[in-house]
Amino acid sequence: MKNIFYNPDNIDSINPDSIEYIYSMADSNHATLEDEKAPKNNILYIILTVVFIILTATRLFFLQIISGTKNLFLAEGNRVNAKNIKAPRGIIYDYKYRPLVKNVSNSVLALYPQELSKNPDEKNKTLKFIRENLKIEIPKITQEAIVLKENLTHEETIALKILTHDYSGIYIEETPIRQYENIDSMGYILGYIGKVSEKELKNDQHLKMDDMVGKSGVEKTYNQWLTGIDGQSEIEVNSNGQFQRLIAQKPPEIGAEVKLSIDLDLQNKAGEILKNTISQSNYPSGVVIGMNPQTGKILFMNSVPNYDPNTPISSLLNNASNPLINRAISGIYPSGSVIKPVIASAALQEKVVSPDYKIDTPAEIKIGQYTFPDWKDHGVTDIRRAIAESNNIFFYALGGGWDKIKGLGINRLDQYLEKFGFGNPTNIDLTGEVSGSVPSPEWKKKVKHESWYIGDTYHLSIGQGDLIITPMQMLNAISSIANNGTLYQPRVVDEIRFSDGNVLKIESKINNKNIISPGNLQIVREGMRLAVTDGSARLISGIKDKNGNIVESAAKTGTAQVTTDKFHAWFTVFAPYDNPQIAIVVLIEEGGEGYLTAGPIAKSILEFYFQNY
Repeated sequence: MKNIFYNPDNIDSINPDSIEYIYSMADSNHATLEDEKAPKNNILYIILTVVFIILTATRLFFLQIISGTKNLFLAEGNRVNAKNIKAPRGIIYDYKYRPLVKNVSNSVLALYPQELSKNPDEKNKTLKFIRENLKIEIPKITQEAIVLKENLTHEETIALKILTHDYSGIYIEETPIRQYENIDSMGYILGYIGKVSEKELKNDQHLKMDDMVGKSGVEKTYNQWLTGIDGQSEIEVNSNGQFQRLIAQKPPEIGAEVKLSIDLDLQNKAGEILKNTISQSNYPSGVVIGMNPQTGKILFMNSVPNYDPNTPISSLLNNASNPLINRAISGIYPSGSVIKPVIASAALQEKVVSPDYKIDTPAEIKIGQYTFPDWKDHGVTDIRRAIAESNNIFFYALGGGWDKIKGLGINRLDQYLEKFGFGNPTNIDLTGEVSGSVPSPEWKKKVKHESWYIGDTYHLSIGQGDLIITPMQMLNAISSIANNGTLYQPRVVDEIRFSDGNVLKIESKINNKNIISPGNLQIVREGMRLAVTDGSARLISGIKDKNGNIVESAAKTGTAQVTTDKFHAWFTVFAPYDNPQIAIVVLIEEGGEGYLTAGPIAKSILEFYFQNY
């Protein structure tokens, strides 16, 4: 092993005195180094000590001050629970920004299952109290809150607060509910809300068992915008689930505002006129709708009988008059002669006749052993006058062929009816719309197990037979003739306003356009204008605006046979003639002649409109 001591002279032994000297020198040098390091070590020690004290103090502060209360909760068996705070739905306004619905406070008795005592005996005691003392059946218990009783009176609220004080998980809460203004005419448009169904819960994972959602009308179509964002509160409850105190709360956010295209004054006036006619003559029901043909926006919509949306829906389900049916979009009827402008448009487009082609039209024609009548002998007639006088013989010829006119034939008839939107929903932004039906040889064979005959084509050409339509479809088709060929998706909502100030404009989408050339539509409009000046719609001539000027219009009447002695009355009109701003359809079930029953309603509405708008 190498000697670790340096020995250049190879001395085998070391003098003890020398060793003592070496040690003393080493100790002296070591002391000198330690003395040099001491100040540095002292500073490091002080720093570490201070850091340790700070960390210890911080931890003690957190444990004793910040977490002290929480630890006390845990020590005492307390816990913090989160409770949902229902957000109010957005307000629905008319076109002039007048509220049509408001949110009012509703006192409810609610059970929060997650706050029931963990002690089985205490939990069963609470559930037994609800069933036996309060006489309330408890639905299937999940983790969702359960509404046990709604619409509590002030007296009930006070009594229940006293009775339920010692029971865990039971609360008296204030939740927002809808209160609609007393406007019966708006029931179909506004719709109503109700408790979320199992199907809705399954289809939307964001919904909760106690949520209220739109069930019909605007409330349903625009539910996602009208629905607000729920708030939340954190509460302290003790070991028995009893409320101790509120810890924190995030307030709910109200839903977006929805503004309709419907003016309440016009809506109410149209509804009043319709209702008076029906009640005075004891007609079963009726419909009147107005639309701006340039935009597809609905100006008013009334269906009688109607209902107050504040009325519990369950009480209306078995009503014989079916007030829940919005006949404007859910009622289906034979069209009668109001369909003739559509048939005329198709015939001109397909060059079945020219605008000035004339035929002599008698009071009836015979095809084999069958007679097809008209209401009078119209004599020599062109397509304009055929529209104005509602000439059945001329339209038999346009549809099925007669004399020298070959006719459209059933296939082209069906094609054009569908282009104008019949047989398909208009896709209006309301619920419950039906499609109606455009008959065809295939349809008749499948449904009636019968062949198609020339008589079927004749009947279809004048709006009879198996053609069934909705008033909304009819108005949409006439509006497309008025606006030079654009078939819109009608809209009752004009815009949506959000809490941050942003506005979403709701534009009417286009279902079809350029169906008929502008030139051919002009011929049809001239025929409808002639109906007002010299035809079946003369009663609406002479309407004046608020400045005393005559308002020119174009119209078509219709009388649709239902049974041997029952007829539906139709009337369609648009005005002003040169720049249409309003189109109207009127239907009176079993109202008889269209120009006698439905015509005066349209006239009164037009007079009100042009005197006030």
